[in-house]
Order: sequence, then C-alpha cells, then structure tokens
Amino acid sequence: MNDRALRYQNLLETQEDVAEAASAMLAGGGQADVHLGADQGWWAVAIPEAMGGAGGTVADLAPVLEEAGAVTASTALPWTAGVVAPLLASSSEDRAASLLEDIAAGTLATSVPARGQRLAKDIGPLDPDDAVDASVLALGPAESLVLPLVVSGASCLVAVDLGTPGVRATPVEGFDVSRPWTRYDLSGVALGSAVVARVPDLFARWQSAMGVMCGLDSAGAARAALARTVEYASVRQQFGRALGSYQAYKHRCATALVELKLAQSVAHRAAQAIGTPEELPFALASALQSTRSATAVCEAAIQLHGGMGFSWESGLHRYLRRARANEILVGGEDSAAMLLESLPRG
Repeated sequence: MNDRALRYQNLLETQEDVAEAASAMLAGGGQADVHLGADQGWWAVAIPEAMGGAGGTVADLAPVLEEAGAVTASTALPWTAGVVAPLLASSSEDRAASLLEDIAAGTLATSVPARGQRLAKDIGPLDPDDAVDASVLALGPAESLVLPLVVSGASCLVAVDLGTPGVRATPVEGFDVSRPWTRYDLSGVALGSAVVARVPDLFARWQSAMGVMCGLDSAGAARAALARTVEYASVRQQFGRALGSYQAYKHRCATALVELKLAQSVAHRAAQAIGTPEELPFALASALQSTRSATAVCEAAIQLHGGMGFSWESGLHRYLRRARANEILVGGEDSAAMLLESLPRG
C-alpha cells in the first residue's frame, strides 16, 4: 500500500486530478517556499470570480492542502487561501477587495496568529485611534499580518503591513521545525486604523477555518508517515521474515490506518461544510478529532520503525511535530468549548 493508495477515497474526479497535480508538483521540491502554489493558481481557488479568483470552494482546495501536509511544506497557502481569503470575500469593503486581488495573484502571503481568539481577548476592544503594544506569535513570515479583533464594537479583520513603524518581526524556532514561525512585536501600532473588513461571527468562522486547515494538513502528515511505515515493513527483515508479516505489527498498522481514515474523513467533510449551517460543528470536529487521530498515526509510525524511528535522520519526527503542532493550535479547550456551545440543546 503506497502513499497514493492511502489518499482520501471519496474525492470527485476533478479533485483527484488536482491531488495528482499537487503531488507531482510538490514532489519536485520547493517545500520551503512561503508562496508555494501561487503560480499554479491554488491561492485563487476559493476566491469568487468577481474578486479575481477561480470561483471555487475550500473543498476544491482540500486535496492540495492535504498534499502540502504530506510533504510538510512551509507554504502560507492554508492560512492565506483557506482562512483569510474566504473571510475577506464575505466583505464588500474596498480594502478587502484589494487584498483579495493580491492574494489571487499570488503576490500577498498572510501570516496569522497561533491563537487568534485568545489574542483578541488579550488585546481587548479597540477604538480606531488606539495605539497597541503586543507580542504576537504567528505562522509566517509573510507580507501582511492579519488579526481578528474587535474594533469600534464590531468584529473585524485587521491587516498590518509589516513595513509599518513599530512592527518588528523576529523568526522563532518552533517545536514544528517544518514551518516558519515569527514573533511580531508591536509597539504603539494603531491597529484600529488597519481594519480591512467587518465580518459577522468572525471568531467562530476564524476558528472553523483554522480547524479545517489544520485537520487537512495533519491528515496529509499522517498519510505520509503511514506510507513510509508500510514501505519499511515490507523491506525490513527480522528473523528471516519481513517485519510486516508479523501479526502484531499488522494490527498496529491496521489501527493506524483506521485513525488515518478517520482524520481524512472528518477533515474533508468539514471542508465541504464551510459556508453551510453545519460549518461550525464539523470544523471543530476536524480541529479536535482529525488532529488527534493524525498525531496518533505519527506516533505509531515512529514506534513501528523501531530505534531508527526515534532518530533525527529518519525524518519521521517532522510528521509528528507537524501533527502535534496542529493539535495544539486548534485542538484545545477553545475548540471544545465552541463545539459544545454549537450543539443543539434538549
């Protein structure tokens, strides 16, 4: 069973073609490119045609996002095209439209905070002229830092140009070594004047989008880890037999496969639910279940490689760190509380 056989099986024919194209392109290298996928038009997929995009949905983009996780790419694609762009597209404001055009063209990558909802609580409600001092840990680097905040009593997307006086960006070596992390220190920055879009239900939608992105990314990382494990089991000999021929080993692999399919199914279903009344519960399920299942698969992959799996040279730690970082980003108490609140009462 190779990596292709482990892909999510319920894709449409067009999505399968996209997955094949993404896999081929990503296999050619460039995983460290923050703008990876911009030239292929992937950044424009979920942007309406009237705003310079392709008029697709996040579900159309989902196969690419899983492939990016499988190669542990550093691209800003998930946060720019999967989180920020759909939220900007829900606004009719000119500044939002301008940013969308740049995203669709692949010239604007956005950095997003690791914990957007908590950041908004820490900063608190703002007036347009309020000067803010804050330190923001974000997925980056990029050309713009986009924050979900409350300004003048409304939930707003705030886009901070990184050339703004008082903004200092410092690269941070994170637990997840496959992605760049940046600490943005803001000193006296008027965030309230950088509003680009007023978005109803912003914080729930932000958490939903992050949950879907992290779920798909984790599913890709888990798929790659399991594919490597199956390959290893077929060539590694123990007592004159292939390691994968032992029943206990087979059972561990089968359990990992079940967890992988759970992660994929929930994450892809959540992508399909974006923009529907089912968006929040499915997205939060992706945040909580897909990331957790993917982490379990990556842990099993390391253990099933024996002592070699725990070595830095094996590279398996990249998948585990990626999946675990996603779980930490979106799978905590914020998502659990929002999921409970979204369920029907009675």
